[in-house]
Formats: sequence, structure tokens, C-alpha cells
Amino acid sequence: MHGKINLTPMESLMKDFLPSPRPRRKTKTTRNIFSDVPDFSSERKMYEWLVERLNSSKLFPNHLFVATPYKADPVDPTRQAIDCGMYHKKLPPKEDLDSETAEMTYNRRVNWSRLEMGIECKLKRTDQDPFDDRSADGEPVAAARKKALGQILSYAELVFKHQQRTSQFMVLFLSHYARVVHFDRSGVYTTHKFCYKTEGALLSDFLVRYSRLQPEHRGLDTTAQRIEADSPLGLAMVKWGEDSNAEDHVKKLFKNSLDSSWAWWKLQVHVEKKHPNQPLPKIEVQEFVVGKPHFQAGGVACRGTRGYVAVRLDEKGELHGPFVYLKDAWRVDHPGIEREGNILQTLNDNTVPFVPTLVCHGDVPGQVTRSQAVWEEANKGKKCRMKKHQHYRVVVAEVGKPLDQFDRGYTLVKAVMFCIVAHAAAYKKAGIVHRDISTGNMLLYKNSDGVWVGLLNDWELAKIVGRNSEARQPDRTGTWQYMSANALNDPSKDIVVPDEIESFFHVLLYLAIRFLPHNLARDSIGRFMVDYFDGCTATQGVYRCGGRKLDAMSRGLIDLRTYNGYPSVLTFYRPDDDESQHPKEQVTHPINSIFKTLLAWLKARYTVDHLVEVQTVINAPAENDRKDLQAVDALLAGLDGLGDDAPTASANGTEEADDVEADPPSPSPLGPGFSSLPSFVMLPARSELPPADAEMREDAEKLQSHSKVIEVFRSQLADNWPQNDKGPDRKPRTAHALQYESDPTAPELDGSSYPTSGKRRLEDPEPQSSSNKRSRIDGAS
Repeated sequence: MHGKINLTPMESLMKDFLPSPRPRRKTKTTRNIFSDVPDFSSERKMYEWLVERLNSSKLFPNHLFVATPYKADPVDPTRQAIDCGMYHKKLPPKEDLDSETAEMTYNRRVNWSRLEMGIECKLKRTDQDPFDDRSADGEPVAAARKKALGQILSYAELVFKHQQRTSQFMVLFLSHYARVVHFDRSGVYTTHKFCYKTEGALLSDFLVRYSRLQPEHRGLDTTAQRIEADSPLGLAMVKWGEDSNAEDHVKKLFKNSLDSSWAWWKLQVHVEKKHPNQPLPKIEVQEFVVGKPHFQAGGVACRGTRGYVAVRLDEKGELHGPFVYLKDAWRVDHPGIEREGNILQTLNDNTVPFVPTLVCHGDVPGQVTRSQAVWEEANKGKKCRMKKHQHYRVVVAEVGKPLDQFDRGYTLVKAVMFCIVAHAAAYKKAGIVHRDISTGNMLLYKNSDGVWVGLLNDWELAKIVGRNSEARQPDRTGTWQYMSANALNDPSKDIVVPDEIESFFHVLLYLAIRFLPHNLARDSIGRFMVDYFDGCTATQGVYRCGGRKLDAMSRGLIDLRTYNGYPSVLTFYRPDDDESQHPKEQVTHPINSIFKTLLAWLKARYTVDHLVEVQTVINAPAENDRKDLQAVDALLAGLDGLGDDAPTASANGTEEADDVEADPPSPSPLGPGFSSLPSFVMLPARSELPPADAEMREDAEKLQSHSKVIEVFRSQLADNWPQNDKGPDRKPRTAHALQYESDPTAPELDGSSYPTSGKRRLEDPEPQSSSNKRSRIDGAS
């Protein structure tokens, strides 16, 4: 949250974030209902008194204050419970009659999907205060206060996850002092700490005003309507999931999303329809029904991306058509950043294969973050770390499976190869670079011929090649675990093709370590994954690439000496091998050739002292793979115009740079159109280099060529791949916490809040902070 926390007086917070309700009669000054607050001996005494005082004040006829300090929401795997909360009087948490302690007075379970406003109580006004008024930006320094900040951020995250909200408030009671905190997807504003015993009239007025506001002014998304599971529409959703003829995995995903413990929603997509004789587009509202999110990124000040398997509603409000995929996110609204739907439309118009097919998309009207606007108004002429976010929904036709659900290594490698093909076609045909290659953005998809291919998804951070990057947001973008070492080390670096190829390598490595047999010691897998994928170093407050990933890129091998306790290099084996065998007696897995080749090229790119000699031995493929390869080659043969020359002028509106030296095209086993892509790595002319350096440059330039990388994958697919090489997930369930994971003030990632179980999307480039109150292994975004 570094740079996204702000202090403000209580009066300013109410003026900036809390509209005045329409008075029913004459406006009256709200009395201080907290003036006789006693001294508290325990937190329980605090919320007992506060709940009783608020409910007995008769100032909140439509709401009820409930204490929920002991019982977590059953749908929350983190098992957290906030002390108190404001709920609508008709929807308070139910009492838990199966309470473990019969005499427990407060046995209501927190309900994150119904919580209107969270209230947290602390006995110590300083040590447990998550903010620091002595700091210019309010960020705490003391460890206990950082822990308290992580706690309230995790509460805010849970509210955003389980509701459809634009913003939210939270009240903190710190002994006889209090703060009011406002959260949106841009940042956090908190009031200075004040004594509510003597200055509580303003707090009373805030609570009364909030309770009387219309839902949209209380931060609720009015374009989302909750569907009860036993309502006619809810029952129709259940029946649709049972009767549909969709591909089995799609039907299963939709049925699994109809979890009655989660909220179901009817979501609106506001689609712009252009008409010939009208200067402004007409907005057409299309509605879709969804259940539990299929994917959900963590975090507070971030894009908050959620993905749903959805069904369209027709004009009569009845379910209609096939299953589709609906993505709900808070996109960064910055000049030069295209909406994802526009990018997809361009890709579709240019017949780019293995990318989603756009159905519809649109911004949600009037739902824009306020925090950055308030800061900019108060700090004119200064650079704001917070970004303007616009609520946005996009719907695509394909519903894929997560990449980690591959059935065997062959399928994984094939899917990654097709995603590289998609990347090549987007670059060549449309002049677009993806810039966020990650496990979460690559899907398994069964095409119309029944062939499982890869689908390169999530183009929201894509960039048109040649467009002035100064107009775009200044920070690095991507997913930390899979970004190239060069991109992590240089915040201002443009993401180019070699960076993207390296990201594909990291994705393949990440999933191979999790599911394929290898020689990394089992009890060291978690530590290695944190070191390699989440690792970072901090220099003068700037987070950069961790040493483990940079070492692998520089040396062209992945050294396991630290993890295995003896000299060893990461190697994958066939599943029927005994891992206790001496390495010389084991038969290596076909995926090793891909890793060795790419590592050699990556090593060359990072200019090390020597090259890795790569030896590839290809055996005859199994009969079922031979038939599948015929279908793969048919798909590849139909892709024309993906040569390795630069994107055409018509694709990006620019001409290729004169200082890029292109090698003459060479024949490729992939057919016409796959020869060589433009060079992005500026190295001296080959005639100026000694032989060893010239050879190094030659390998480095291979990373600039999609076709050479695709050739590596396609050639190795012809080997004899094991049929049963995918094992159980070896990633530990428990966290190997990073050093910065205990620091909620560290710069935050836009995406998942757990490091290694999912993607962490970068809006700012640094690793995300987390709360110490919950397990922190994760996404991711």
C-alpha cells in the first residue's frame, strides 16, 4: 500500500467521500452519543458497550449493529472475524446455535456478503493503531502497527471479494480514540485520530448520514442485483446448469459456481452501439447471471479482477444462449491504455488465433475511483501514486480451463506453444504485445475439432507497438512471478518480445515444478518457489528481481545446491523412474530439452561468460501423440503471415526502426510465414564481435524470433512423452513467507495477495504486502 495511504481531517473525509443525504425535515445537529464512554478493561467490554449504545440511540432505524468477534464466515477460508459491523435490519447475521461455548454471548457469525460497514475495536490507542499521524502519509513504522494495518486491509479485501462494491468505510475504535477509513480501488483515506468522548458528535453525524444514504452513495454497485438461490431466477440457473449441452468442463464450472453459501448476481454490461446518424454511441444494457467467481484476485487498491462463467438473459429476463465468460475488473483509466474489449476486437478483426472471441464489453457508468481525484485536488502539480480506476466488464465466448489442470506434460507444453503462436500473430498482424504472460492468463481450451489447445487470455495490459509509451502509466506492469529479470530490474523498461518469451519460460517452469517429477527435494519446493518466483531485492526503496531468478538467467541453469544439500541442477524425470536412483541411471523427461535450449538462449541474452551446450535427443512419439500432432500441424499450417519481420505499418501506424538488423529468412519446419522476428536486443554488429561473442549474440537473437521458440516446442512434442507424468501438486499448503510479506506498507501488487499459489498482477511493480493475521501463500494482478 506504499504511496496509497492518506491522512485527512474528519470534516474533509465527509466532504470528499460522503454525500449529504436529502433531509426529511429540518437538518438537526447530531448529538455525541459517545460522551459518557467508560474506561474499558477488555475489547469485549468495548464492543458490548458500543453495540448497545449504537442500537439504543434510535438514530439508525434501518440498520442494526452486531458484534461478531468469535465466529468466522463459513465461506471464508482465512477464518477471520471482525469485531462488529453495521447490517441492514432485515439481514443481520444469524445466531450460531451450534456454538462451541454454550455461555458465549456473541455467537453470531460475520457475514462478509451482507456487512454494510466494518467496526474494529482495540484497547491500545497507539500500539494497535494501524496508522501513524506523525508520518506524512500515515503509514506505520512499528511492527505491531503494521500488523494492525494488515488486519484491517484483509477485512476490507474480504468485503470487496464477497460483495459488488465501489467503495467502503470502516470505523476503528482505539480505546477512547477513533478513526474513520475509506477504501476504494485507488487507495485509502483515513481521518486523523480523534477523541470520540469529546469530539464524538462528528462521528455520530457520520454514522447517521451514512445510514440514510442511497445504496450507490454507500458504495454499493447498483448495476449488480443479488439473486437468492431459492428465487425463480436462482432455480432457473440451477436447472440451466443441469440441462445444458455445453462441453463437460464448462457445465461443471457453472454448476460448481452455484454455491448457495456465496452470493449470486445479475450483472449489467453497458455496451456502446454506434449508429450512422448519431454522433454519440447509444448505450445498450445486456444482463448476465453469475454465481461464485471462477477466479478472484486479492488486494484492496488494485484492479480487483473477478471472472465468472455466465449466462445471458434475454429481453424477457430468461436465460438464453451458451455459457460465456464474464470478467469484472477496475481497469486503470489512463491516456493511451486501451480497454481490453477494444484490444480483443482488434485481434479478432485481424484473425489472430488462440485468443478469446469478444461478445460485448463496456464501462460501468459513473463508477470511478475518488481517492486519486481528492489527492490531486489537494496536491496540484505533484505526481500522484494512486491511479484512476474505472469499473469495467467484458464478456468473451470461450470458457477455458485453468492451465494447471493439464492432464500430462505433453498437453502443458502444447498449450504453451499455442499461446506463443497467439502472441506471435498478435505481434505480427495487429502490432500488439501482451505484457502480462502468466499462468492465470493462459487457458486450456478444446476447439471445434476436439483438440485441446492453449488460449492466451487477459489482454488488459496489452500495448500497441510503436505507440508513445510516455502517455501510458509510468510504472511497470505485469505479474511479478513471471516477469523477465530485466523488466523487474528496470521499472521504466518497455516490455519487448524477448521479455515475453522469458515469461513463457517462467510459466512453464512454475507448473512443471508443481506437477512433474524432478530432482528438487520435496521439503525444499516451497522455499525454492518463493525464492525464484516471488523473490526480490530492495535498493533505495525500489524492489527489483530476486537473486535466484537472475542467477538462473545469467548462468543458463537452475542450481539446486542450496535446496538439495549437494551439487545438482534442476532436472525432470519420467514418472516410472526411482528418484533415489543415481542421476546417471535415470531417463530424463522430454521437457528438459525445452528448458535447456531456452536457458542457453536466455543466458546469452544476459551476456554471461560461456554458453551451454544443448543436446537434443528425440525419440519416436507414442501412437496417440502422433495422431494429435497431425491435428497440431494442421492448425499451424493454416497460419500464414506470421513471419519474423516487424509488425506491418498498417498494424501499428509506425515504421520499423532503421537500426534493427534483420537476418535473412530461413526455412522453417512450421511452414511459410515462420522465419524471424525483428531484433529488439541492440548488440554490436556481428563483424565487430569475437567468435565466442558472435555465437552468444546469435543465441540471444533467437529469443527475438517467435518461430524459433515455437520450433523448439513443436520439435520436442515429437518425442516420446510419458502418458502419466502429472502427479499431485507439490506446492506446499503452508507459507514460506517473504521478508516483505509482514510489511503492509510495502508497495502493493494488483492481484492476488498470496505469493505463490496464483498470479500477482502488477499495477505498481513491487511485491505485495500482507496481513500477519492469515496465511499468506496464494495471485494476480
